[in-house]
Amino acid sequence: SIAADASQHLFPNARSSRDVNLSIPLSDGLLGYVARTGISICLPDAHHDPRFNRSLDHNLSYTTTSLMALPVPDPVDPTAQMGMVLISNKVGGSAFTADDRVVASALARQIGKLHHRLTLERDAPR
Repeated sequence: SIAADASQHLFPNARSSRDVNLSIPLSDGLLGYVARTGISICLPDAHHDPRFNRSLDHNLSYTTTSLMALPVPDPVDPTAQMGMVLISNKVGGSAFTADDRVVASALARQIGKLHHRLTLERDAPR
């Protein structure tokens, strides 16, 4: 999952083998595009998209091929997003299918619902 803060940077909850903290400007790359627009992206090879930011791969010592990035919708306000889900490199090296996108979208909605419920429980008076 990926979170953003007031500095207009994204902070992926991932670390490289070198334990590098990651920060991506909200205005940058495919992840920034999804975060800004709320529009999902599904690419068979991310390197062929001019918006792809290769620095994330470099910092993680990773090679992205297929990529799917989806917003996590707020269950209370479907026009807002709570974060995003990034799925990369489908097993077997093939592109993500329409069925994969349906499952990922359902997963993103469930993540939003779970986050909302856990936040309500955390903030409830005791």
